[in-house]
Amino acid sequence: MATHPSGPEPLLKRMKRGQTIPQFMAEWGSFDIDKCHELIERLIRFLKENVAISVSKVVKGGCIGKNTFVFTPCHVDLYVFINDLSSVQDMKSKTRRILDIIRAKLDSSEFVPRYGFIQFIDYTPHSMTFHLNCQDLGQQHIMEVFPAFDVLKYKNVHDVYMDMSELPDADRDCYSVCLAEMQIDFIRQAPTKVGSLIKIMKYWVKEEVNVDVKITSYYLMELLVMHRWQRAGQPSDFDMFDWFEEIMIQLYDLESLGIEWEKKYTMTKYRAIPPRPFVMDPANPFNNVLPEPRYRQQLMRCAKAVVGRSQALRKYLNHGSAPIIEGMGRGQTLQQFIQDTIQPSSDFRQQCDRVVERVTNFLQHHTPLSVSMVVRGGSLGRSTNVHGKSDVDLVVFINDVNSIQQLEAKMENILDILHNAFERRWTEFAGTLEFQGRSDRGLQYKLSCGASDHIHDVDILPAYNILGVKTCLEAFNEMKDKTDKQRRFYSPCFILEQQELVKTATVKIKNLVRLVKYWANREVNRQEKVMRSFFLEIIVISLWKNRGSPSDFNTNDWFKDVMTQLADLTSLRILWPKRFNVALYYDINKTKNPVVLDPANPYSNQAPLAKHHSLVMTCAQNVLHRLEASQNYRTGR
Repeated sequence: MATHPSGPEPLLKRMKRGQTIPQFMAEWGSFDIDKCHELIERLIRFLKENVAISVSKVVKGGCIGKNTFVFTPCHVDLYVFINDLSSVQDMKSKTRRILDIIRAKLDSSEFVPRYGFIQFIDYTPHSMTFHLNCQDLGQQHIMEVFPAFDVLKYKNVHDVYMDMSELPDADRDCYSVCLAEMQIDFIRQAPTKVGSLIKIMKYWVKEEVNVDVKITSYYLMELLVMHRWQRAGQPSDFDMFDWFEEIMIQLYDLESLGIEWEKKYTMTKYRAIPPRPFVMDPANPFNNVLPEPRYRQQLMRCAKAVVGRSQALRKYLNHGSAPIIEGMGRGQTLQQFIQDTIQPSSDFRQQCDRVVERVTNFLQHHTPLSVSMVVRGGSLGRSTNVHGKSDVDLVVFINDVNSIQQLEAKMENILDILHNAFERRWTEFAGTLEFQGRSDRGLQYKLSCGASDHIHDVDILPAYNILGVKTCLEAFNEMKDKTDKQRRFYSPCFILEQQELVKTATVKIKNLVRLVKYWANREVNRQEKVMRSFFLEIIVISLWKNRGSPSDFNTNDWFKDVMTQLADLTSLRILWPKRFNVALYYDINKTKNPVVLDPANPYSNQAPLAKHHSLVMTCAQNVLHRLEASQNYRTGR
């Protein structure tokens, strides 16, 4: 009977049992990239000097241009930007003629054999493909030449996208050639380890998926890795095994994928968000890089098989499952993480309370304004703050205003008075208060707790105490005829109502809120405030109330339920029918999902902006994958 070496089934083809990805890649051997570039430069030089077209620049693309090469021969894209073209349409009409001119020169004695030997492969509507063999360099690669119009020389990228929005799909495809340099630059920014992860993903596509659309699938692999890197804050180091498995899990659940690039463009400016699945091109809001459905099934089947082998390898190596949330320890439970890292200590809470109380006292007694009371809100005021950093709203109820309209009229002057008071006198008080900016209805500061490293984001919001003279329902009716901008001046007035809702929550629920906030800050709000703290509080407390406000529950199960809601964000509706009838004020059915109403204010939808929906759903879906992987690892499934 045949015997096999110990260890689980190899992770990928040609890997050994028990072998890790870095060990496998170390065996790949070297690739003479210098000679490859010499071959490409030889071809570029010939095109510029010998072909009867005026070339402004030639951009290297494909795996060589992006520095993600894995195999030889390599597929090299050359984007030949031509001066004599006047528009994208002009490029489209002249592409075949330009390619014929180039091919005639490459087939001539001017090129062969001095520069190398050509074997023509095929034309596409946008390019020409051929083998180039340079025997003196010992190099042969597949070259694809694209004539291109340098549209970004004449228009900014926003105007280009606006032009594309008015075109049929066939004409938009022509623009992809013109935008290729943006694609290349995007991938080239990846550090070495990210490039290595891209290479192993491309290796898997070639060796195991083996679909007929490899080039498209290669770009998909590049984008999945780049998206993971960007969501993690662009680190230079990370656990490659964890990221490899997470991307494979994304691929076997490919039908739920929705990836767009908020830092590159806001997709809704140019087109409707497409139905899932989609992975948008960071250079082109009209290009979904996912292959056709018949090829997706093959990707999903192969990825699922790899995930099973990956989890077996983890067991064998005693590697432990990937942390459920970035910042957790390997194998650490959510409850342990809450206790060890997230839940503020009593010393922390007391120190924060003291320094915030000094700001409250300052606002109450040390400015020229007559202040009836200062109410503390935000996560610190609602006791849902995470250890180390908090946000606090200080709502300053002013005696010298008699209506919301008067408050709005006087707001700029009130903010000037408060800002000047802090500038003149705050140095007499403890804690460093650093001015960050102002909005049309408040001042923003950063407050540090004395000698500690605790930082608070402080919003100071002047308000009129409308609930001192009217009921909530009367205030809601008054707001009915106001504009959205005017209604924003009412929002701080409801702070005491908001506080009452959260005050009823148990310590365990508040800790779940803290856990969700920690996750949001580490994985979603990394570059900008995508999800507000209060939005997350509402989701958790709504879940708790809908289940009868239990004093005890399974943290893992409830955290999973919150992530499931966020992964399906565009179906979410939280309306608080026991607190108010929103239909009395406006037709909520005309408001697109998600709708997550402030339980104290029916006009305030706390849900993230539409441009952030895909990011939130993708990040939540990834946590669900990690929860499943962690459960499988513990149970041995």
